[in-house]
Amino acid sequence: MKNSYSTIVIGVDHGYQNIKTAHAIFKSGVTAYDKEPTFTHNLLVYEGRNFIIGDEHKEFAAILN
Repeated sequence: MKNSYSTIVIGVDHGYQNIKTAHAIFKSGVTAYDKEPTFTHNLLVYEGRNFIIGDEHKEFAAILN
């Protein structure tokens, strides 16, 4: 029986404010949950874990010397 799985390569630029792929731009920040969260907008399920994309963006903090 032939394996129906294939490898998917996704190029990602995870700069300061946004994550950018060849076909999408979305807020940076990913939060992992072991159970499905109440709000499932921008939900990614991978290997049994739930990830909300665009959650908890870290604000820029300048360090002055």
